[in-house]
Amino acid sequence: MYRLHSKILIIGFIATMNILFSSQLYSQLNELTVQRIDPDRAIPVFRSYPDHAAVIINSSLTNLIFDSNVEIVADLSDPASGEYRLILPPFRQTISVQLQGYKQLRFTVPLTSKRQVLFYEVNPI
Repeated sequence: MYRLHSKILIIGFIATMNILFSSQLYSQLNELTVQRIDPDRAIPVFRSYPDHAAVIINSSLTNLIFDSNVEIVADLSDPASGEYRLILPPFRQTISVQLQGYKQLRFTVPLTSKRQVLFYEVNPI
């Protein structure tokens, strides 16, 4: 009985320390911000994807990782230039942005029609 009680206490202590350490680590992560912008150039036409829409994200950060709750049809990004081009189905969806050392950022893109292109900026706060 004593051994079982000791094991339960040890497991409880380890779990508590893990939770505390994880929350401290999470609070030390940097944050990202997203802002919708008006294009300062002609809107590109994606001839290879006539039935889809696009989101173009400019950022001063490289190596951003994107995910969608619906689908990313194609990732035509050029991280070295700071331009990320995502081909998406023309439906409202949530995009998540990840980068090591930063909290995950989520934002909704209101895509409603084929060939629609929306522009955003993602930068550190």
